[in-house]
Amino acid sequence: MSIITNRERMHAVLSGEILDYVPFWTQSFFNAAAVRALMPPKLVPEDFARFNKTPSNFKPLNQNKLDKLIAFNHHIDRAAMGVGWEANCFGHGGPGEFNGWIIERGQTHQIIQYETGAKAKFSDAPHFYHLFDLPVKTRNDLEAISLPNPEDPARWAGFRHNVAYLKSKGEYTVGYLNGFFSGCHYFFIDYQDLMLNLALDEELVKQMVEKLGNWNLKAARMMCKAGVDCISLADDLGSDKSLLFSPELYDRLFFPWHRNLCDLAHSYGVHVHLHSHGNIMRLMDRLVETGIDMLNPLDQTEGMDLVAIKERYGHRLTLVGGLEKFIFEQNLPKIESLLQRAVKIGAKGGRYILMDTGGLPDTLTKEKFNAYLKISRRVRGQIGDIPNV
Repeated sequence: MSIITNRERMHAVLSGEILDYVPFWTQSFFNAAAVRALMPPKLVPEDFARFNKTPSNFKPLNQNKLDKLIAFNHHIDRAAMGVGWEANCFGHGGPGEFNGWIIERGQTHQIIQYETGAKAKFSDAPHFYHLFDLPVKTRNDLEAISLPNPEDPARWAGFRHNVAYLKSKGEYTVGYLNGFFSGCHYFFIDYQDLMLNLALDEELVKQMVEKLGNWNLKAARMMCKAGVDCISLADDLGSDKSLLFSPELYDRLFFPWHRNLCDLAHSYGVHVHLHSHGNIMRLMDRLVETGIDMLNPLDQTEGMDLVAIKERYGHRLTLVGGLEKFIFEQNLPKIESLLQRAVKIGAKGGRYILMDTGGLPDTLTKEKFNAYLKISRRVRGQIGDIPNV
């Protein structure tokens, strides 16, 4: 069978087929400014913004916006299509994650409030964000949090229709879910308090993960019923040196939830894509055992040995990435050599997708970005040039 569409290509690579060229998946853009700077104006919606202006904006995208998103994807050769507001540009977004909306806007910053009560300040020039007012200090705080209903039909209004339309156009659809570990310190508790409680009050963390996990599985089932091809979640489990906690702690607190998610998704024929920064080599056996189908970013500056990972897990797991976080600070010859190395190692025997490690920064120039896309096409064996718009 001739493989023509993104959806066909992604399903083929996940099945272990050797393709005519390696698929490409741009991870995300740092912020809305990066999208506007790097993309043709015709492909950026007029009302485009990183966050909503109101607490509830779970509305379907109309056909015009969906067609524009498809053209957006094709311009950057992205083989996967995020479904839900924000999801196509930022690697997050949609009703499967806790929603955030703007409560304060300045000239160079926005303050966001999330459905759990947590807040975040997003600043531009340079890009960074700071979480604050996270609601959990004690078990009583955790019990007092009332989460939104993940099965509320209003939350999923139009989601199934958007998925169906994108699939009818040959797009591989991805729904985004809160991480089971990262979601705790994004939406519930300060990071330092979470890490302290992993050592001093494991029961509190267990109850928090259970509260988040039950919400996640209900949201995941809604996405599966809507027909998505893939569920993606971010759970950064390591630092650039090692794991953030022991493998035994992972086994007790997080492994069951990752496995339950995979079992649920697979019962619907849906793939699971895990994003985890850090040196997580000591967890690789366990992560493969959960049943995940894809893993990114495999950052070479964080000690993720692409050669060893490919040799040991490449027949069971589709590897996504294998570059380094500072790639866009390099000159073009160095960028090409990094892409060539990753593709040469990763694509051997199939089950490989090329992806950047940390997203597209707002400091990246349009000229360098377009050169990167052209180099990527050449290295991956994709014939043709960037589509004209």
